[in-house]
Amino acid sequence: MAVVRFFTREHCGLCKDGLAMVEREMARAFGPPRLEYAPCTCGPTSVVRRAEYFDGSLLQVIDVDGEPELKSRFGFDVPVVEIEGGPTFSLQLDARAFAAQLLRLRGLEAAQ
Repeated sequence: MAVVRFFTREHCGLCKDGLAMVEREMARAFGPPRLEYAPCTCGPTSVVRRAEYFDGSLLQVIDVDGEPELKSRFGFDVPVVEIEGGPTFSLQLDARAFAAQLLRLRGLEAAQ
């Protein structure tokens, strides 16, 4: 199960493109989302959307402007993608590296 956090801010062109790539690669790795919530009622107000996949993987879209701590941590250095138990990708997102990490996590689960 992958937990992916996509940090974004409003009016960010790189963020829009990056989110489309993350959603595409997660659908390739895990199938289409089983459930989607917008706005999210499951966490801090900075989580603006949440998608759950059939294997239990999660995508959380987080607006860094929603919390002062996130705003100071990321500033304008978005998009940032954090994969729990894996690497962090930022700004110019690499689709191949992101997809490889998702497949690696999926493979680790299958081996357990």
